Amino acid sequence: MSAPKVGDLVNIEIRNVKVDRVDGCEVFFTTRAGGQRIEHSIHVGPGWPDVTVTSLAPAEWPPVAGDAWRDKHGELWFAFEGAVNGEPGLTMRAAKSMRWSAGHEGQIEDNGPWTLVHREPVDAPKGADKGGDR
Repeated sequence: MSAPKVGDLVNIEIRNVKVDRVDGCEVFFTTRAGGQRIEHSIHVGPGWPDVTVTSLAPAEWPPVAGDAWRDKHGELWFAFEGAVNGEPGLTMRAAKSMRWSAGHEGQIEDNGPWTLVHREPVDAPKGADKGGDR
């Protein structure tokens, strides 16, 4: 692509960025280029009808074993540890259609936006007080 010239009408698309923070209508995010982190911000609000922000997945992404997620079609998916082509790793399987994915790579583009339905609580460290009556 050649560099735009003053007066050109363009679409600018920045894909798959994670939001670092939000301050009112200003959204801050970081991209990487040539091994460097570059911080950006953009104003997004009801007064900006030509700016579109599309949610792909919540902050809890990527999936971990024990998760239940729902895709853009309403399909429920389960994440679990399993062997994929003989290698250990995360597998995602759809509950009804039985579609599956080795890992989560490509899932955002294929089936996003995603919604986390359930995540197992992280186990307390051994010896930690579990609560309850003694």
